[in-house]
Amino acid sequence: MGVTPHPVGTYGRVAAVGMFRLDAIQALGVEKIRPELAGKNLAWWCEADELCHADGLLDIANS
Repeated sequence: MGVTPHPVGTYGRVAAVGMFRLDAIQALGVEKIRPELAGKNLAWWCEADELCHADGLLDIANS
């Protein structure tokens, strides 16, 4: 597992997830993310009640 360029400890959870979401859009594009992830369940290691990087991807996929 690589080191995230936007660590939660540095930027806070909301900002880190937001930057991750933007990075994913810029790197892959919404048109690639949607069909790959739409309707799927994603797992991450965040606590269930915390905003998570998977939430950022699911937001794109299901928008």
